[in-house]
Amino acid sequence: MAWDKRYRKALEKVIVDIRNRAQHSGKKAVFCIGTTMNVGNEEYFFSSLREAEHYVCGNMMVSGVNDLPQIIEIIDGRIDEILIDVEKKKAACSRMDAIIGRCVKKSKVSYFRGNLVAACAFEQIFLAYCAHKGIDFADRRACVVGAGHLGAKIAQILLEYGMQVDLYDRNQSRARKVTEAITTMAASECRGKAYPVSTDTILKEKYLLIAGVTNGIPAVTVQMVERLENDGFLIDAGLKTVTEEAMSKAHKVAKPVFCLVATPGFNGMMLSHFEADKIISSLGRRAVEGDFSLVSGGMMGEYGDVIVDDVVVPTKVIGVAKGDGLVLVGQEKDKFHDRVSLVKSRYLKEKK
Repeated sequence: MAWDKRYRKALEKVIVDIRNRAQHSGKKAVFCIGTTMNVGNEEYFFSSLREAEHYVCGNMMVSGVNDLPQIIEIIDGRIDEILIDVEKKKAACSRMDAIIGRCVKKSKVSYFRGNLVAACAFEQIFLAYCAHKGIDFADRRACVVGAGHLGAKIAQILLEYGMQVDLYDRNQSRARKVTEAITTMAASECRGKAYPVSTDTILKEKYLLIAGVTNGIPAVTVQMVERLENDGFLIDAGLKTVTEEAMSKAHKVAKPVFCLVATPGFNGMMLSHFEADKIISSLGRRAVEGDFSLVSGGMMGEYGDVIVDDVVVPTKVIGVAKGDGLVLVGQEKDKFHDRVSLVKSRYLKEKK
């Protein structure tokens, strides 16, 4: 269904809600525009608002680019920042970032990677659950069903944590290529291994974890659930990847089935985004008396330069530059005690 009054009304409501919450709390108003390969999603799909310490954020998934100018017309100038998913999951959306960038006149435009957010969320949920249950997962076996973009990231995470990862995909050639790639990228002493497998192999092994990572196609079966260890569990990372029969079976045998909540990955991404923006906005090098310079953290200084948090309005000294991207320590740092004292007495501003 093309862009119509129903979607326009829904978007207007979301934007008003974001603005009201942001203005009331003093947080940034943010809106994400992404794409999805999930076969179960509508042409335009809105997820619930996310709110954290620094932002209020809405999210919209699109399936094409023809209506983007109308969408941006509603958003632009009413939202502080528009984040665009740069992962081109659909050919129809390959020009999405260029079109949005051209249409936006008032709001700030930045970028994110949706599958990276999902992979980070998966990692944190997996680790938190294992820690909560006292599960030692090193050298245990996991099965990843779906070797697409997200499946490959998840398989790599599990491999790097020292697990034995069976990767299944209907496209066996893709599964082989992904296992070869993530094995090649792993650290030389990594204990984890990855194997492309068939369904026959899956039904012969025992697993701590089965992760469904297809694009909304139910592929985790009852027979797979039966291959879980006593402390085993399922994570539906692709959403709607577990058949109804498998879900029922998992509940009957008391095997937890988690859906992938994006919050841990999204909050981490947004915190990194704002922190990086803060660093970049304060970057610089400033000559001062005494034949040396102040440099902000995040920018390389020459040997003996004093590193501060902000070269324009410094509030604290971070260290003394070594000239190679590192900081001086011990007696070598002590040689510049006078410079540090000078900066503290004459250049530091009181933090508001």
